[in-house]
Amino acid sequence: MGENVCYINGLNVTDFRNGLGCSSVPFEFYQEFQIKTGGYSAEFGRATGGVINAVTKSGSNEYEYGFNIILNPDLVDSGLEGESQNSYFPDTGGLYIDRAEDRAEAVRMNLYASGPIVKDKAFFHVLYNVRDVESTDVSRSSESIIERSSDDAFWGLKLDLNITANHTVEFTAFSDESSTREDDFDADVSGLNDSGEPTTFSQYSRGDLSGTAFLDRGGENFVARYTGYLTPDFTISAMYGENEYDLTDRSSADTICPVIVDIRPGASNRFPGCWVNGVPAIASDKREAMRVDGEWIIDDHQLTFGLDNEINTSADTSFYSGGYFWLYEEDAGTEYMRLRILDRGGSFETNTSALYVEDTWTITDTVTLRLGVRNETFDNKNAAGESFIKVENQLAPRLGIAWDALGDGSLKVFANYGQYYLPVANNTNVRLAGAELFIQEYYEFGSIDPATGLPLTFIDGNGVTQTFDPTNLNRDPNASSITGAPVVTGAGLGRNVFGDGSAADTASIVDANIEPMYQEEWIVGAIRDLGNGWTIGARAVFRDLKSTLEDLTTDAAFQSLIDNGTLAATASCGIGDFHYVLANPGSGVTIDWDGCGDIDGDGVDDGVQTYTFTADQLGYPESIRRYNAVEFLLERAWDGTWFLQGSYTWSQSYGNNEGYVRSDNGQDDAGLTTLYDFPGLLDNAYGRLPNDRTHAVKLFGAYQFAANWRVGANMLLESGRPINAFGVHPSDPFAQLYGAESFFQDGVPVQRGSRGRTPFKSQVDLSLDYDTVWGVADVNLGIDIFNVFDSNVPTEVNESAENDSGGVERRYLQPTAMQAPRSIRLRAQFDF
Repeated sequence: MGENVCYINGLNVTDFRNGLGCSSVPFEFYQEFQIKTGGYSAEFGRATGGVINAVTKSGSNEYEYGFNIILNPDLVDSGLEGESQNSYFPDTGGLYIDRAEDRAEAVRMNLYASGPIVKDKAFFHVLYNVRDVESTDVSRSSESIIERSSDDAFWGLKLDLNITANHTVEFTAFSDESSTREDDFDADVSGLNDSGEPTTFSQYSRGDLSGTAFLDRGGENFVARYTGYLTPDFTISAMYGENEYDLTDRSSADTICPVIVDIRPGASNRFPGCWVNGVPAIASDKREAMRVDGEWIIDDHQLTFGLDNEINTSADTSFYSGGYFWLYEEDAGTEYMRLRILDRGGSFETNTSALYVEDTWTITDTVTLRLGVRNETFDNKNAAGESFIKVENQLAPRLGIAWDALGDGSLKVFANYGQYYLPVANNTNVRLAGAELFIQEYYEFGSIDPATGLPLTFIDGNGVTQTFDPTNLNRDPNASSITGAPVVTGAGLGRNVFGDGSAADTASIVDANIEPMYQEEWIVGAIRDLGNGWTIGARAVFRDLKSTLEDLTTDAAFQSLIDNGTLAATASCGIGDFHYVLANPGSGVTIDWDGCGDIDGDGVDDGVQTYTFTADQLGYPESIRRYNAVEFLLERAWDGTWFLQGSYTWSQSYGNNEGYVRSDNGQDDAGLTTLYDFPGLLDNAYGRLPNDRTHAVKLFGAYQFAANWRVGANMLLESGRPINAFGVHPSDPFAQLYGAESFFQDGVPVQRGSRGRTPFKSQVDLSLDYDTVWGVADVNLGIDIFNVFDSNVPTEVNESAENDSGGVERRYLQPTAMQAPRSIRLRAQFDF
């Protein structure tokens, strides 16, 4: 779920564009982690999932230095490591996804030094992480072999200064900047089966280099913090930091080679042409974060308060490689050409701020009450720097109570209630509020150049064969066509203008009465200390996503106004061009819109008008996501010989909306998934959500079986994910435009998550450590074996039961992702 948040020494390092992932920092740079899966205080926000609060290592009065080496060798061919499993077409036995010949290996070395700059006053800790990572992926679908390599180093620095006994300053800087090189080779294929598919990898051989791409990621980060212990009861801190992340995908072919994809049955070359990146991007994100926190102890009250502000800026320039995209496809025996143009860019800023106050009140010796509130503000701006959505006064209460039931600390009973608000992802700024040109047209098939894969001719809407001229491409969304000279006089077989290249008026793309996205959470539980290091516990969790932000289209609502006579038949309203509005699904929408033309039938364009639609007119159901869970915990503390921790969780996640992103169709387009694009896409959408895993058992521990030897184990057993059957909607003409995106098969409703589950996933990991002393060095040698028993079950399957034309999808239920096979890691640590 893309709704978590990560902090390093107080700096938020979460991806704010899509909410997926955080800055990449080696484990060796950290001192400790604080992981909060729920019930966290008012200090933390901008998440409806979990919080990871990490602290990096600091220097002390003792000089220390050392290094470690971590090897992930490629041992598949030796049989020591497992081999990934292929997926096959069920009807022919041909390869669907190649995995068995995929390979990966990595070498990492961490060098560190730590100690005083001035004893008792100033300290340093530095780490340099050398990385060499290589992998080879074989793709049957693209008939290519991709070799990836990355060798950029990570560096990190922590400085601590004790100005006085009561005033300290710390400074952290690190860089996780990296560039991955992707060499894409043609895969020469021989020995095909009757369907033109290779059956084994041995029928592939690496051909010519078709292109090289570079994926730039990460960036430089720093955070400075002052802490003042002004009195024994009053502490204040102030922080400023910056977090950078590159998102550039580039190659030398980006400006000269258009995208060409041929998915017609029997096509000899699925990906002709010289293109490398489908959608090249020059993109980056930068966060500027400031916060002030205070703590004041007054008798039985521990009062915490603060404010924080983030300015998050996303720069983005994206386009189809070579300026356009041709897709060749077939529907019911008729071949089509689909032409797309995409061009977007700009700089987009979001300003998020919050105030919080919280009182932890020790009412009695056995009862503690926590009362807090956090007030969030999110201000997302378009490419012109204008606010297109600003949500203020998001009051998020945080309540908690803890009771020492027996009065001796051995039984703690607790309960928490909280509301958590999620900001609008910057992805929404870029996609919805940017100056995006995005057009597509369909044409009947003509002919293609066998050398380049580009069209030579196509058939226009009047049945006339036209010649395609890529040097004279008409990109005007208001013209009759986007094709090259000669100008096409017909409208083709279909045309969609998703974006006309101008930044939309805010009032036309955001509901005037929009509400923020937030979740309610209830937790109740107990922890019992049994003595001798043993602890047991249980808790019940309920989460309810009360409000969601999504882009939805108003085409169906405008069509209903025309159908019932509210608008004249002469009104156009851009129906069929997909007018997207950011709104709360299940609620009404009010927008200003200049796209309806003559709405009263008097022959005059009526210009900008305000339109209000009820929830019924829009046709979208309320967005629902609920999570129920009961967790049982067991822990035996480390006593110098062994420890054990375990848990069992029963849970259910259900509704019609996964949330920020959508994993059942692989969309990481935060806040802009396809789910609410048309009402028909929500038919039968209520059911088990993709992250629903009824049972989960986790167990891990370690045992010191000899003076210098230690063994560790980690076990996981969890239910598979629910499976859908996506097909073409039988009756909604708007939903049909999206092809196999509806919860139907053969025109019959198929409830979400009702087609069974992927298999149970089980995994056992083992580790062995040996500690010794070599001269002046403390040495640790270790080996980790992941997935010891080489369990290899599908973790995701193709959930499209039909293709976009409504025909049978032969890849339905075939694995698209598999459990990682057995792998081995070798470690050596030297500390001086």
